Amino acid sequence: MPTRFAWFLLVVLTIAGCRGREATPASTAVPQRIVSQTVVSDEILWELGEDVRRRVVGVSRMADDPSYSGVVDVWPKDVLRVSGTSEALVAARPDLVVLADFSAAETRTLLAHTQIPTVELDGFDGFEAFRRHVRAVAEAVDARPQGEALVQRFDDALARHSVPPPPDAPAVISWVDGMVAGLGTTFDDQARAAGMINVAARHGLRGHNAVSLEQLTTWDPDLIVTPCQGDCTAARERVASLPGLHVTKAARAGRIVAIESRILFSTGLDMVGVVERLRGNR
Repeated sequence: MPTRFAWFLLVVLTIAGCRGREATPASTAVPQRIVSQTVVSDEILWELGEDVRRRVVGVSRMADDPSYSGVVDVWPKDVLRVSGTSEALVAARPDLVVLADFSAAETRTLLAHTQIPTVELDGFDGFEAFRRHVRAVAEAVDARPQGEALVQRFDDALARHSVPPPPDAPAVISWVDGMVAGLGTTFDDQARAAGMINVAARHGLRGHNAVSLEQLTTWDPDLIVTPCQGDCTAARERVASLPGLHVTKAARAGRIVAIESRILFSTGLDMVGVVERLRGNR
């Protein structure tokens, strides 16, 4: 028996077939009904200013999630919170959808068959990725000057909080439920900007990898960073109490730092916040 999504897609395809090519806006038209499907594009579209904001008819379901979003309760309530696989995505009648390379296959199918123009963001792995995402979104919504101004804001803030690594640069590691961030990650960019050595990157790990507590204690970092939601003290104490961790320099010096997940996991402007926190714990 067909799924609910399959029935909906069948109806959408029938309507699209009846409308023919007129259902697809001209590629040169400035989008007037924009839907965002990623947290970072929720944030970018807001930062591009009032002219862009008034054309946004939908943002992602996570736009108001305090664990990940930098625009919680910022978008007006009449702007839809849209799930990519729901009828609401097409019902919003968008002429541009911003999605990610990890967006659901159902979403891609839906947008392809309804011929709705898209901008796909990929490679959420550091400062340069954010600059690329800002420019891609700004170009798609006809706001290139605002996009360049946003990139400049980011670079100016980054410059204010960045320092070159000293000869005795402290060694730092990001620890998230047994996962560490190595080369080619946002955290690696942040550690280097704060004048620190990312332990996982120094040992050749790339991307996010599972690492045992035994390996972590062997690496013996000067600083351990972990996420928190709400009670950061409890999160810090939970990591400090892990078996064997008390022998590390970080634990002995009280340098286990909990950073709000919204900031630590940001791929937008809040990435600079992690650099600032790291510098404050050097």
